Amino acid sequence: CRVVSCCVVLCRVVSCCAMSCRVVLCRVVSCCVVFPWYRQFDDLLPELAGKAHVLAPSFGFTSEKYERGAQVTGPLVATVLELLTWLGVSKVSCLYGADFGAIVASCFKQAHKTRCGALMLDMRRLDIDEKAYKAKVKADPMFEMNIWYGPTTFFYNLAEKEESKRTANCKGLGKPVLLFPCTNGGRPDPTKRGMVSKMGEKVASALKTNFIDRFKMPPDVLAKQVLKAAGAKKA
Repeated sequence: CRVVSCCVVLCRVVSCCAMSCRVVLCRVVSCCVVFPWYRQFDDLLPELAGKAHVLAPSFGFTSEKYERGAQVTGPLVATVLELLTWLGVSKVSCLYGADFGAIVASCFKQAHKTRCGALMLDMRRLDIDEKAYKAKVKADPMFEMNIWYGPTTFFYNLAEKEESKRTANCKGLGKPVLLFPCTNGGRPDPTKRGMVSKMGEKVASALKTNFIDRFKMPPDVLAKQVLKAAGAKKA
């Protein structure tokens, strides 16, 4: 168990899933659960320290496991539920998921509505600068099309012909907070003309919410968004 604070925490592994658990022990009466993709939130967790109790289970996905996402969300949801029960947490203030973690958070919300409050979904896959974008496109000309086949597909599935089927997975999620990068070719896209921004609008419409532009959002600003969703107040 990796602890992001000066406190030592003992964390047992629950269910059959291999899991490490990053925990920030803080002094605010609220609890957030964040679902990172591997070490995506190493810069975010310190910003939350002292402001909220944060559980950040890291499931150590590989690309192979990601391709089997639909088969692993059930066990992951069950693992998180058992972890919360073991820790004595009856309800969390906010579920925050990024990339594939957004799918896990959504599945948890749908299955256990009484155990969680706000839901925050972060589609950060293409939140990269122009230099990194050009390098990725050079290596894979179809790189930007990944946005249509990544985690966003869970919320708006273009493979389905009927609109009701495209948005079927959005049921039971309430009105989540959606973070989506307004970017076009690795550059800011405030007018939302690029492919990525338009997909953000599709996902927001499917979720019946608006989306917040998270393009190159600094960790401290991201932390404020999480705390706002959680309704955290300093003790």
